[in-house]
Amino acid sequence: MKVEQRTYKVHRYFLVLESEFFQDLFSLPQGDSTNVEGVDDEHPICIPDTPIKEFENLLRFFYFGYDWCRIRAAVD
Repeated sequence: MKVEQRTYKVHRYFLVLESEFFQDLFSLPQGDSTNVEGVDDEHPICIPDTPIKEFENLLRFFYFGYDWCRIRAAVD
């Protein structure tokens, strides 16, 4: 996934767990896979209009859960 100019590798599991958009994206036939978003590092899924800090907080929630977010909010 690409946010601003930074590329992230995110497990597909987290994306499809609660998102119909990503469920559909990953279940559709890909056709010519050389230009499909998300199949390799050269063709990441781009997430426009999302600041890096917000996306990284989402990733922290995915990987570490609610408790980490609650602890971090108390520190900030």
